[in-house]
Amino acid sequence: MPAYGIVIIIVSLQRLFFPQAAQLPEWAYLPVLIAAGIIHGMFVSGGALLVMYATLVLLDKSEFRATIAATWAVLDPAFFVLNFDVALWNAENLRLIGSCIPLLVLSVWVGNWLHKRINQEWFMKLTYVLLAASGLSIIL
Repeated sequence: MPAYGIVIIIVSLQRLFFPQAAQLPEWAYLPVLIAAGIIHGMFVSGGALLVMYATLVLLDKSEFRATIAATWAVLDPAFFVLNFDVALWNAENLRLIGSCIPLLVLSVWVGNWLHKRINQEWFMKLTYVLLAASGLSIIL
């Protein structure tokens, strides 16, 4: 996991400070997408690689946001259901999920508000800063 976090930090900082020099060759997109799926399946943490892939392929902020949201709208409930047999469906976790719902609604509202007001360049910069923070949280 630390190596994964370091890769995320390096790539996000490179894309933040040297966006033109940080392009992957076309053939590398598919392996990055496959790696995102493998890491997500193993550690439920492949989102950062998926976001890195999406920043390379989906250059419009609306398309990027819709694709990522749709992906997680399918994956997260699927993981929830698939993990039924590992005792994750208990009263404490269901309370925790319930307490997070207002934060989810607030996050969607703030995200929609920001999406309308932030331009493409700042959207991408914010994405790379958040990716770097994600990589740092994986390391720590």
